[in-house]
Amino acid sequence: MTTNEEVIEGEGFGDELTTNTNDRFNLVFVVDTSGSMTGDIEELKQGLQTLEKEAKNDPKIQNKVRFAVVEFGGKVNVLHPFTDMANYQSPGDKLSAGGGTPQGQAVNLALEMIEEDKEKYRTKGIGYHRPFVVVLTDGKPNGEDFQKSVNNVVAAANQDKVVFFGLGVDSADMEKLKKYREGVKEDHKKNVRIAKVKNKQFEGVFKLLSNSMSSKSQSNDTEEQHDVTEGTEPFFEPA
Repeated sequence: MTTNEEVIEGEGFGDELTTNTNDRFNLVFVVDTSGSMTGDIEELKQGLQTLEKEAKNDPKIQNKVRFAVVEFGGKVNVLHPFTDMANYQSPGDKLSAGGGTPQGQAVNLALEMIEEDKEKYRTKGIGYHRPFVVVLTDGKPNGEDFQKSVNNVVAAANQDKVVFFGLGVDSADMEKLKKYREGVKEDHKKNVRIAKVKNKQFEGVFKLLSNSMSSKSQSNDTEEQHDVTEGTEPFFEPA
């Protein structure tokens, strides 16, 4: 990576793809924990804990969804590596706010993590759904990796390799988030969605994550996209 920001990576669960050969759906939540998010950390913790509780009640989500959490706030930190939801333990207690907003580096790392998992699937003959990257930020990205992350998302979206949600909250720089949509071909626009979270209603963000897990775990198709935004409209303003 071409930045001086520190990256801390967690340890995964290496035997999951041997003991469980179900098709997989990868979902990575990339969350801003810069200093300006200090007042929102508790709500984010609760949301991550709720996802854990929901997964325990749905065997399909447990066995088909692989979830990861990447935070960016001064440093980029893999709070929770890709793990089957059967083994997911909320990393909410590890969340802490501080530092700048190295969003680009975090997005690039999320995309790299996805490609690494895809390679494992191909090696083991496991099918997979088109992965989702959900970014939540309240600020303006800094660091030299932002434009690279835009280029990477656009390229992946144009090849139907990823679905990207850029969600801005409070004073987020929505014009910067919209950059992820520029350059995406018209027939691939559905792969990049940018929206503003209304009145800091984080409930909508976690509903989107929950919908994504539920929808993909029920599907038998691979590398396709379902509309997972149903029921979230009251929480977002399209940008």
